[in-house]
Amino acid sequence: MNETSSQLQILFQYLVALVKNPVQQIRTLPTIEWKTLIIFQFCLSLTSVILSNLLAPFAISILNVLVSLAAAVVATTLVSLFFYYFFQILYNRTLDFIRVFTLVLFAHIPFAIFHLAAHFFPPADLIGIGLSAILMIIGLVENFEIPKKVAIQLMIGVYSIFLIYWITQLILRPYGNLITEPHDLDLLEKEVHQRLEK
Repeated sequence: MNETSSQLQILFQYLVALVKNPVQQIRTLPTIEWKTLIIFQFCLSLTSVILSNLLAPFAISILNVLVSLAAAVVATTLVSLFFYYFFQILYNRTLDFIRVFTLVLFAHIPFAIFHLAAHFFPPADLIGIGLSAILMIIGLVENFEIPKKVAIQLMIGVYSIFLIYWITQLILRPYGNLITEPHDLDLLEKEVHQRLEK
């Protein structure tokens, strides 16, 4: 338990240093055990989910918070698996999965921060994913000796997919707003109760 606590302390210190100087810090990833890394990710994801739900335009239930939290953990794992198998299949290189996971987790932080403002300023997601992509390029080159050209091409591809998804969501959003949101349902329920009481 003491070892986990000290490793968590190292991770939070690294996080502070990363926020101060992301380009320099992402060049050297901390070496941490799986258990500690998962606890740290849980803490980060929980903080992010709570903050995003506080900024949401309507109240979010505990169930929605838990679903969002699980989705964040699963998403980080899936992205890490993508990079792991991408280099294993296409370049016949087996990267250390825990280090790939660590890189994805820390490189994701700019996107997580900018995503908090996405409800009010949708392009914030594009800025955040762009910054995360830059950190991924630096991290792949410095920590795994991936050729810079390969890392850049890969992240341009990932960014392009995200951009297409983002534009699609932007186009479809007006149609999605036709669906009643939870706070609208609350208002309807109150109105029905008032009419029944009369």
